Amino acid sequence: MVGGAEITDVRFQWLFQAVTQLLTFFLPALIFASLFTDSVRGSLQLDFHAEKWLMAIASIVILICLMPFSDWLAQINDGMHLPERFTELELQLRERSAMSQEIVVGMLSQQGVAALIVNLLVIALVPALCEEFFFRGALQHFFCRWMKNHHVAIIATAAVFSLMHGDIFGFLPRFMLGILLGYLFHYSRSILVNVVVHFFNNALIVILYYLYYQGTTNSNIAEDVHVSGIVVVVGIAFALVIFYALFLRQKSEKQSSNQA
Repeated sequence: MVGGAEITDVRFQWLFQAVTQLLTFFLPALIFASLFTDSVRGSLQLDFHAEKWLMAIASIVILICLMPFSDWLAQINDGMHLPERFTELELQLRERSAMSQEIVVGMLSQQGVAALIVNLLVIALVPALCEEFFFRGALQHFFCRWMKNHHVAIIATAAVFSLMHGDIFGFLPRFMLGILLGYLFHYSRSILVNVVVHFFNNALIVILYYLYYQGTTNSNIAEDVHVSGIVVVVGIAFALVIFYALFLRQKSEKQSSNQA
């Protein structure tokens, strides 16, 4: 409920969101790492050295470059329709998605600095931590060992990541985000990079909604999305250049120095 929700309802949604994330993703990730790997720290890539922080900053720039592409995918995905015989199912799925979105907007529409801080914690930080530990630290690690191919493992993990958000009409942009996070995790060898990028992605949405409901901006990010094809292509090109320069080439240079 956006306009008429009582604060107690919002507090319950905040609590429910945090507890659900912890029980659904964070705890299973720790259990998986404890039972099926030799080292929790190693399997989850708990590397927080200064070099990883620099990688995280570069990864945020890559994410920003890919945002127009993500918006373009969102437009395409939202315009997709199931075959005519599944019209009723599509209506049900869209209604369910709208209800979930309404709950999230109910939390994001709360005004005041305290509400902003809570939303940054509950909607941005907690999901970034819990989901990255589960999807990249545990699931992608498992898929890599099982499939013996990190590209296939990253794509499979990204698909599960997007599907588990329960919105098939938002599948493509989340799938793209999942692929980006998968490759960042594989090449950075640090869950820190993923958590920082995931948090930035979520926090940006929280802040933009906050500014909208505060009246600071008239642009509603859920509706005012206009993407130029040139901007999409340029953004992808810049993202690929940065990724190659800071991840692929660096890994190649390290492998060459180790062989020398």
